Amino acid sequence: MNVVSRHDLETAIASLMKSASIFEPVEEIIPMRAGGNNRTYCIETSSARYVVKHYFQHKGDKRDRLQSEYAFLGYAEQAEVAAVPCSLAQDPQSGMALYEYIAGEAIQSGEIGQAEVDAAIMFFLALNEPTARKAAEKLPQASEAAFSLHEHLENTEHRIRQLQQIVLVDEEDHKGAIVIQSIATFWGEYRNRVLEAVNHLGWRVDESIACDQRCISPSDFGFHNAIRLPKGGVRFIDFEYAGWDDPAKTIADFFLQPAVPVPLEYYDYFESQVLSLFDQPELLKQRTRLLRTAYQIKWCCIALNVFLPVHMERRKFANPQLDSNALKTDQLLKAQTLFKTIKDFSYGLH
Repeated sequence: MNVVSRHDLETAIASLMKSASIFEPVEEIIPMRAGGNNRTYCIETSSARYVVKHYFQHKGDKRDRLQSEYAFLGYAEQAEVAAVPCSLAQDPQSGMALYEYIAGEAIQSGEIGQAEVDAAIMFFLALNEPTARKAAEKLPQASEAAFSLHEHLENTEHRIRQLQQIVLVDEEDHKGAIVIQSIATFWGEYRNRVLEAVNHLGWRVDESIACDQRCISPSDFGFHNAIRLPKGGVRFIDFEYAGWDDPAKTIADFFLQPAVPVPLEYYDYFESQVLSLFDQPELLKQRTRLLRTAYQIKWCCIALNVFLPVHMERRKFANPQLDSNALKTDQLLKAQTLFKTIKDFSYGLH
């Protein structure tokens, strides 16, 4: 885990500021709210504010979060997408990057209406504007990108297998193992239903969607990663998982992320607007709905990530004061709540 001293932090920030041709002295370095993955600081000078992100790095976590986010923001700038912060400087050696500071407020549950959903749609459409997409060839794949039905199912199944291997140390681990086994049993039944449906439709489970059916996804896309501006409007942040992906996954994750839920009354509208970019939108819609339950199960697994050592380490890196047992209890409750919402076992399969 990449822990740095205060002196090393100050030195790294000074180097980033110099790289960005910002020569005002730093007056304050203020830790911002603890995120799930990284440490974030507000950097104050006499005339401006900036943001520095210190990215989690671990041998068990292969994703280069800094490069993924920096490349995505570079593409967004080239595509003239205004709904994101500007990237100013990066230092891969220290695992830090300097960004524009966006003044505003976090969006809370219950505050999402038509205007917010439209802002998200416009952001997605701007990222995927046909002319702009030509400059996106070098973007990486999104985290857990999937382009065939097999890959979608395997992503969720891999998460379940990982969770089934947790070492049972305390009472919370034993409680978690019971929930994980319930999820695994449900998953086995659901997966068989999906494969039957795919066979009935005459689809190939291992066939990938064409490149022109793929999207540039912000990934982890939702209003938990958004800022409401003082004069109105929304800007989006946190793109360390971003890249090329299947629109089916983007749509599912947008509505299933539990931090700031998007009302389901907007599902059909959002789905139709996103899929309007592509040929054969009705076929993509059928595929998207076929996979919805797979992503509901995936989000149950994501809630239980804290039972895996590398994920708990990442949480502790972002928040050194973290109470790990309390977090396990909280996340277990979230997973149980999410699991109970999977009511329609045949959703998308009829």
